[in-house]
Amino acid sequence: MIDRGVIEYAATTRGLSGSCPRDRAASPLRSLFRPEPRDACVAVRQARSRPPGPRLRTLARILGAGAALLVLGGCLSGVDVTIENRTALALGDVTVSGRGFSERVGTIPAGAMQALRVHPRGESGVRVSFSAEGRQYALEDGYIEDDFFYRARVVVDAGFSIRIDTGLK
Repeated sequence: MIDRGVIEYAATTRGLSGSCPRDRAASPLRSLFRPEPRDACVAVRQARSRPPGPRLRTLARILGAGAALLVLGGCLSGVDVTIENRTALALGDVTVSGRGFSERVGTIPAGAMQALRVHPRGESGVRVSFSAEGRQYALEDGYIEDDFFYRARVVVDAGFSIRIDTGLK
């Protein structure tokens, strides 16, 4: 024998109020906005017989995708920094630093470009320092966060003027 509570629960979870239209009075307004199935008793029996598997699988997929994003989020952190040397001389002792990071790049030849990834701690500016022709040059500018979507571009022009552009990719 089928338990009436199970049928009523299945009916309410499937949007039917009651186990069968023969057991309740139908509202004329309700039928305008939400048409009843031809045989609501059959719909209730079908609703009761459906396993909850697809819902659980969907929930498991959503949770799995969320966990994967959290794991990949750690791999995708960091800010891409490119340093472009537009001078006729090599830049020596190039260092990129900021809050929570300091990366020594080394020497960048004339006309070359160097790329690296830094991991600032929270909000930070970008400081670039280098030596050329026996002099030290340095500039701190811009705003970055430890986020895959930020980028920083450093350009050293002729005359050793430094320009730092930061922003979202």
